[in-house]
Amino acid sequence: TLASATKVAEKCREKIAAAVVKFDQQEIRVTVSIGVTEAILNPPEAQDTIISRADKALYQAKELGRNRAIALPSEPNGKTK
Repeated sequence: TLASATKVAEKCREKIAAAVVKFDQQEIRVTVSIGVTEAILNPPEAQDTIISRADKALYQAKELGRNRAIALPSEPNGKTK
């Protein structure tokens, strides 16, 4: 489900944000923004539509301040909510 995928994305985001990368005698912390969506299988959505929706969710995450996971659901008729 979209909710389950969003939970997984959020757990990944949290682990990445908590990690410390050591490089050239420095500690570096990184964050990640994640766009999550779902695919309608019947009738099947075009791959480009699904990728576009995930990309839109990613840009929403960045616009809202980065370091977050944003989910963007699909409606049965293929339109994005």
